[in-house]
Amino acid sequence: MKQSILKIILLSLLIPLMVGCSKDETSAPEGTLKVTFSNPPNIKQYQLEIEIYSLIDKTRTIVEEKVTDNREIEVTLNIGDYIIQPYTIPTTSDIFFGGRAFQIRQGKTTKINY
Repeated sequence: MKQSILKIILLSLLIPLMVGCSKDETSAPEGTLKVTFSNPPNIKQYQLEIEIYSLIDKTRTIVEEKVTDNREIEVTLNIGDYIIQPYTIPTTSDIFFGGRAFQIRQGKTTKINY
């Protein structure tokens, strides 16, 4: 009788542990950055590009991409704090986009509008 009760207690303790261990964390620690240019330069004259740096290391570019239509771009990044710096090719002093700091959170979209 005591062995039966002991087995039942042991099983009742093990079942929640086994069920709890079966869950796998499949979502990556990433988020999305969406950058929109409301009044972009003429694509026939200038190509917009962005550079993204970590807020910790502002000298090493993490992402460098062209904004294909000069209007909008989405980039997937790991969670963390970053700085974005858009620029034009060829460079011109007539068009200036200031750098902005932003934060990426897991599963969220951060939006920046220029």
